[in-house]
Amino acid sequence: RVRSQSSLSKDKISTITLVEDILSCEFQDASSIGIVGTGKMGLGILEFLKDKYENLHLYTRTSSRVGKILNGVTVENFNNINPHEVLILATSSSQPIITKTNVEKCYNEKVTIVDLGMPRNCDPYVSKRSSISLIGMEDLVIHSKRNAPHSVLKKVYSILEKEIDAIVNEHHKKEKANAIISLRKDLLETAKMKKSELKNEDPKYSQKFDQFINQLIHVSQRHLENVLLEKASSSGAMED
Repeated sequence: RVRSQSSLSKDKISTITLVEDILSCEFQDASSIGIVGTGKMGLGILEFLKDKYENLHLYTRTSSRVGKILNGVTVENFNNINPHEVLILATSSSQPIITKTNVEKCYNEKVTIVDLGMPRNCDPYVSKRSSISLIGMEDLVIHSKRNAPHSVLKKVYSILEKEIDAIVNEHHKKEKANAIISLRKDLLETAKMKKSELKNEDPKYSQKFDQFINQLIHVSQRHLENVLLEKASSSGAMED
């Protein structure tokens, strides 16, 4: 929706174009660029950069992909990664793949690491080394704000707010529904237990008792709904 309802996609704001923009500004003469990741992001960056830079290397952590040619570049084993002037990380790893250990082992010269991992592909600790410059997603966000006009960003934030509201409202509906179902179940089970314990010679006793229980459930549900609605509105106010 952000892409279709705003002009954001026309500017230099996508992750791939932002990376290219930063590289062209700061590393026009980069002698060697390594890209780690053969997924959509990694290959997208490779495709975007291959006509602008000659010495590109593509790495994978998946052994079955080693040796394959993707976008005109032979895939290399991440375990045998070489030092590069620029290293772009774009994998789906849940843990950092660049840590203090392999940085000290592979990088003695100056290197810029562009971390596009979600979560991080690079341990933030490595940026403490004077020879390493680390660019993360937060840096790309700042860079994108410089490229996008304020009016476009305002439109984007408006779209995001509507999406968030819709998600939160749906969550509260499910939360309320689950609470009501649980309440009905507990009340009915309690009622059945008590009903079997009571003895009454009134022939309409069973019918009257069921009516009473239904009324009790109805009143309890109404109060529970009010409590949940108050909870949702108060939590929304706190978030604001």
